[in-house]
Amino acid sequence: MTRTHVDLFSGIGGFGLAAEANGVKTITFCENDGRCRQFLSKSWPGVNDRNLLFRRGSGSKSAWVTPPSE
Repeated sequence: MTRTHVDLFSGIGGFGLAAEANGVKTITFCENDGRCRQFLSKSWPGVNDRNLLFRRGSGSKSAWVTPPSE
């Protein structure tokens, strides 16, 4: 089973790079800065950029993220 993760507040992908080195596949990035998004799309061409959290109509730059309940 392949381990995967979603990288929120990605920056230039440091966490994604560390995850990749440890066998964890990044399936989605989410970053607000345009230059960082450009870098991420060139460095990880097959990975989605889900910047939708920052583009919603309300103008809010926050979102609720809850851990899974077990």
